[in-house]
Amino acid sequence: MDRPFFAFVGFPDPHHPFTPCREIAVEFEGVAVLDPCDQEGNGQAGSPVLRINQQRTDGISRETLQMAARYTAAMVYQIDLAVGRILYVLEAAGLAEDTIIAFTSDHGEYLGDHGCLRKGFGASDSLLHVPFLLRAPDSDLPARVATPMSNCDVLPTLAALAGVTPPAWQHGEDMTGIVRKGRPHHAFAFSANGDPEATNHTVYDDRYRLTWYPRDDFVELFDHQEDPGECRNIAAEPAQHGRVQELKRRIADQLAASYTPILGRMSAW
Repeated sequence: MDRPFFAFVGFPDPHHPFTPCREIAVEFEGVAVLDPCDQEGNGQAGSPVLRINQQRTDGISRETLQMAARYTAAMVYQIDLAVGRILYVLEAAGLAEDTIIAFTSDHGEYLGDHGCLRKGFGASDSLLHVPFLLRAPDSDLPARVATPMSNCDVLPTLAALAGVTPPAWQHGEDMTGIVRKGRPHHAFAFSANGDPEATNHTVYDDRYRLTWYPRDDFVELFDHQEDPGECRNIAAEPAQHGRVQELKRRIADQLAASYTPILGRMSAW
C-alpha cells in the first residue's frame, strides 16, 4: 500500500447478555474458571455504589456465575479469532512489519466480584483494569510493562509512534516516552450516570487505586500488592492518611486541568 492508513475495529463483546455463538460456547462448557473475589462485598462496605443498581448476585447460583464467566471467555475467544483474521490479511498483504497494532478495551465486568454481576458506575479494579497490547515494528519498547495508563493516553501514544502531532486539546500523554525514561505515571478514570451519588473519580499509581465519591466525600484506597482482589478498603487507616491526601490532590489537579462538565445531560448515554 502506497499511502498510510488507519483502521479502527470495534467489538461489542464481551458483554451481557453473555451470548457467544453456539459452536464456541460448547467448547467452553465445563472449562474451569476462577471463583470471584470478595463475593460478600466487604471491599465495598460503606460505598455509595451499594445504593445504586449494580446487578447484585444475591440469589444467583454458583453454577450460573460460572456459566457467565465461561461465556465471557468464549466471547473473548471469538474476538481472538477475528483479530487473527485481521493479522493474517496484514501478513498476506506484506504490511505486517510496517503496521502499528494496538488492542484495548473500555471496561471489564464484575462476574461475581464484590457480589456484583455486570458492569456498573462504581469504581473497581474488575471494571477499570483493562488490557493494552501494542505491537510497534522497529520499536525499542520492552515486551511487558506495569506502568498504569488511561484510555486517553492511547491517542498521543499512537500519534508518537506514527510520527504524527496529536491535537493540542488531548488530555493524555505519550506512554512510549514515559516507559523509555522509566518515570512514574498516574492513570485517571471518571464515572457518572447523572446521579450525583454515583459520580466518582479514580487515580492509579503503580501500586494503589484511590477512588473519591465527591457527593459523600467517600474514599476507597486499595493496595494491589497486598490485596489484589480489593477485599479491604484501607483509606481510613491512620498510616494511609498522607497517601490519601496526596492521591486526592492529584485527582483535583487533573480535574482542574482537563474536566469539562456536560451541561443539560438527561441520561447516562
